[in-house]
Amino acid sequence: MLNPDIEKIFDRIPVGALVRVQGPILGREHWKLKRLVRGDRGSLIMLVQNRLRAAGYYRGECDGIFGRDLEQAVKKYQREHRLEVSGQIRMAEYLNLGLVE
Repeated sequence: MLNPDIEKIFDRIPVGALVRVQGPILGREHWKLKRLVRGDRGSLIMLVQNRLRAAGYYRGECDGIFGRDLEQAVKKYQREHRLEVSGQIRMAEYLNLGLVE
């Protein structure tokens, strides 16, 4: 949804209502996305942590830090989804996790 769409429904959603975000969060401009590796930090890491936590692969804190636990979760996800097991987040993982389309 774009901001104008959100503004249209804002008054209809009660405060405290559970809202689930589905679909590609980052849209189609995936050419700007960088490869994520252990030691990286930022909001993209947090998105990956949230997606992997929701899927049952990551049990750590969603803190935006790509640590050892996230790397292990990424590797397990990659193995189970028949992706190259690198422990890194590349375009294949962004697509498979539904972060881009």
